Amino acid sequence: MKTTENKEKPIIFVSHIAEEKEVAIAFKELLENSFLGMVEVFVSSDEKSIEMGQKWLERITEALKACAVKVIICSPKSVNKPWIKATNTAKYASSRSCYRSIKP
Repeated sequence: MKTTENKEKPIIFVSHIAEEKEVAIAFKELLENSFLGMVEVFVSSDEKSIEMGQKWLERITEALKACAVKVIICSPKSVNKPWIKATNTAKYASSRSCYRSIKP
């Protein structure tokens, strides 16, 4: 996304499991409202972050590499799921070291 000054918005990547889709989308809306639209929030299951026809894994990998902050939604269900573990590995993570976790 571009701002009116033609600069890219910082990306906040929200990692979550499918069962917590509603939590991730609500959190995305909170972030977007709190930051007055000055950030792009990537949530893979919101039907906006990954458009129809885009390659799912490629788009997620791009967002992970480009993000300014990665937020991981942790719960008793999610902490041992492969997806949550994968988004924390060096294979998918960028060189950035700014991570935040929240518990639903």
